[in-house]
Amino acid sequence: PMLVMHGFGDEVLGFTIAFAVLLGVFVTHAHEVRSVYLHTHGNDGSVTQQTVNINNVDHVASVNINAGQQSSSTVMDYDNNIIGYRLFAKKSCYVAKMNRAKMPALNQISKLAQDAKVEDKKQIAPPHGMQYTVSQTPVKNQASLGKSIDMLCRGVPTYWAHETEGTNLFFSASGCVSIRLIFFDVSLCGGLA
Repeated sequence: PMLVMHGFGDEVLGFTIAFAVLLGVFVTHAHEVRSVYLHTHGNDGSVTQQTVNINNVDHVASVNINAGQQSSSTVMDYDNNIIGYRLFAKKSCYVAKMNRAKMPALNQISKLAQDAKVEDKKQIAPPHGMQYTVSQTPVKNQASLGKSIDMLCRGVPTYWAHETEGTNLFFSASGCVSIRLIFFDVSLCGGLA
């Protein structure tokens, strides 16, 4: 028998599938994984659900954001120094080299998530933001990005994103998609909007 689901959009179904796949990565070592569930409040009064998972065995953290059309999953692979962003509405994935100078250490993420949960009623400004320019050339071998990023990006086009610094940081707000994680803001630019 085939399971038929009515009333679910591609984005919600995609988010659910990706969340289940990512959760599988973390269930393997359940006693070494910490999860924090929280709701953040946007400037427009909207409430966003974020789930933060920290896997100390595989040195991976993920943030799953359930926010309708702005739903996304982010995976930070500290062993491979790669961060991946999957945007469900765009049906695509973006990967970048992890900038350790700007990225919180794996052991800090749990504390940042807990602090955000305690301060739930207040609007907390992330400590900084990162902006990336997205390449138009797809990644050819996603498996080379590591198991966690490969699982995150499997089945959708994946592109490299390069961090933009200095005077080019705010070159154009058009063509950018933003992700507001609890510990930093991300802008992916290059004709994505």
